[in-house]
Amino acid sequence: MNKRINRLIKCGLILTSLAAAPAVANEDRTKKDLSEVQNALEQNQAQYNEQRKKIAKLQKNLKSHELNIAKNAKALNMAEQSVKKTNSSKNCNNKKQNNLIKNTPYFSAF
Repeated sequence: MNKRINRLIKCGLILTSLAAAPAVANEDRTKKDLSEVQNALEQNQAQYNEQRKKIAKLQKNLKSHELNIAKNAKALNMAEQSVKKTNSSKNCNNKKQNNLIKNTPYFSAF
């Protein structure tokens, strides 16, 4: 009877270890999968941080360019106003000159 009990105990232990083996293998696989996911997350986070830095730099550059455009637009507007004023003054002077020529007896003969 003792032999039978020993055999049953041995069979029970073998079955228990066989049942536990896949659980251990699954746990190892789960740990490996978790490690891979964590590594992927860390890589994605690093890429995300780099992209945020690039975006901030691009936004800063954009603002700088917009300010330069505004300065140049203002300078262009001032130059256009100056040209208009100069043209107006030129036209006024031309009219005065023509009036002087018409009203001066020496030049009106020509």
